[in-house]
Amino acid sequence: MAAGRSDVLVSGAKPSDAIYAALYDAGGTGSKGPVALEKDLAQMENVVVRRIGVPEVTAGALEKFDIIIVPGGSASKQAHTLGTDGCRAITDFVKSGGGYLGLCAGAYLASNNYTWSLRIIDAQVIDRQHWKRGTGRVKIELTSEGRRLFTEKPGMIDIRYANGPLLAPDEDPNIPDFRVLAHFRTEINKNDAPEGVMKDTPAIIAGRFGKGRVFCSSPHPEYTEGLEPLVHKAVRWAAGRSGR
Repeated sequence: MAAGRSDVLVSGAKPSDAIYAALYDAGGTGSKGPVALEKDLAQMENVVVRRIGVPEVTAGALEKFDIIIVPGGSASKQAHTLGTDGCRAITDFVKSGGGYLGLCAGAYLASNNYTWSLRIIDAQVIDRQHWKRGTGRVKIELTSEGRRLFTEKPGMIDIRYANGPLLAPDEDPNIPDFRVLAHFRTEINKNDAPEGVMKDTPAIIAGRFGKGRVFCSSPHPEYTEGLEPLVHKAVRWAAGRSGR
């Protein structure tokens, strides 16, 4: 990972049709997420991916990118590692027009009701005491808006889940309401998590923050064979290259 200066990460003139994606890879991020995402994004045309850490974020490197992707892991540890300056840099980046894609821990980080939350999407995490619900395959169902965005996918999808957040509107008047792109239709409720809480809650959401776009997925399309196109669509949407 190159340290600090944005011109080390991204040099030369940027093609007008290229998407430059900053892939966050530092404390709190699991080892598998960046690898899986790099593999998925390598299939996309005109997408340049660079792993970044806290020195790059706080040095202003995000100004060279269209989107920051925050993989799974531990959101509280990601926030602690980023610190106040790193979290503010990401928030300012999105507010100024950058894109944000949060997967599992990255969705927790984007939320609005932890002391360490970025507060860039109007979503609260519910049933927080049972966050460790378990891992496995679940079914999600795309909403009509989700089907418009992910045109090649059927309404019902099998997908990998690993303790992702259960989301609900937070009704913060300072942040626009999010749009639900998919709901959970089955659930995992291990470790004494109550039955019936997860089912029918939002699984994938998208919203605006300032001039930027925020896309959050509680489950893991990047770990689910066949869902690479969903990741690609999410990146393009958050980077402002598709949809509204």
